[in-house]
Amino acid sequence: MVRQVMSRAIRRLNLLEAILLAAAAVAAVAGGWLAAYLGRGAFGWPFRTTWLAAAVLLFGVPGVLAWTMDRRQRSSGQKQGKTGDDSPGGGGGI
Repeated sequence: MVRQVMSRAIRRLNLLEAILLAAAAVAAVAGGWLAAYLGRGAFGWPFRTTWLAAAVLLFGVPGVLAWTMDRRQRSSGQKQGKTGDDSPGGGGGI
């Protein structure tokens, strides 16, 4: 019974993660479009190139920063001998 509940919870969290990632991608493309539209009017930049560059920056930079922070946190946890599970029964942190 517990395994079924855990499995269902994991599937739901994976779905939520995918939805949030898709929403972030849509927001990056929309933000890139807006930046390209404004850049074309104000500076005369080419629209498609600016749109691509802005969308990659809006999606890629935060993604790389989050990935780097996660890697640093995991590596510092491993150096301290933590498993990353700080739940009461998890054994981490004690």
